Amino acid sequence: MYANEAKGEKYPSRLKKHAGTCLQASPFINANHLWFDSPALYPEYWTDVNIAKCPSDPDDEEFERYFGVYSGTNQVEPCRFWDISYQYLGYAFQPEHYLAPGVDITKYPTTYADLNPAIMTAAIDGAFSGGVPIASLPSAQAQNWDGWAKVHEEDISLDGQTLYRLREGIERFFITDINNPASSTKAQSELPVMWDIAVWPTDPNAGMPSFNHLPGGGNVLYMDGHAQFIRYQGGWPICSTWIFFLEQLVGQMNP
Repeated sequence: MYANEAKGEKYPSRLKKHAGTCLQASPFINANHLWFDSPALYPEYWTDVNIAKCPSDPDDEEFERYFGVYSGTNQVEPCRFWDISYQYLGYAFQPEHYLAPGVDITKYPTTYADLNPAIMTAAIDGAFSGGVPIASLPSAQAQNWDGWAKVHEEDISLDGQTLYRLREGIERFFITDINNPASSTKAQSELPVMWDIAVWPTDPNAGMPSFNHLPGGGNVLYMDGHAQFIRYQGGWPICSTWIFFLEQLVGQMNP
């Protein structure tokens, strides 16, 4: 069930972020796509490809890529799965990881100065790219680069903090009261794994972000398996600062 188990690494293969290992994938699946390793999941564990599309998502034409419409095969092609409706980043993020101290998750407008400088430095220096500096990553066309496999595998050090890669049991690192037997369950219930995608308009501070669900909000899947709908600005990660951060991250990580 785990990738690299012989080396003692506990990364669920079905939850590893897709890092562009499929040859000839279109659209190109690179470091900036927030999605998991679909070929490791489909069809053995994930039998219905339509689960990847939110029923409220208007981007039907993009979803057709899953079925080889643009390649002419008209067959399901896991290498072409990407973050159309939902996003998966693969790390046990908390607001304190991406925000500067004292910044509220609902701050609007959000600026670059509101972000934790350590996490942006980590992105630029290659922590989100398997230790490979962003500037040295190959172009989108280099799908057969053998270094893609190590992208998005390691925990990240953030100047006194640790950003943990999602894996079984990682919630133990978030337990604050060892005398509370329910603390582990509580930690799992607060760790988002996937969420409805949301994007800003061209100017991220010019208006309401675009959501799959109107009037604004998204479903969030947590590590304990429950899903919850959160109205925009009603909680993290469906909030202005997180959407702004993801926009900045994608910009930094586009090789």
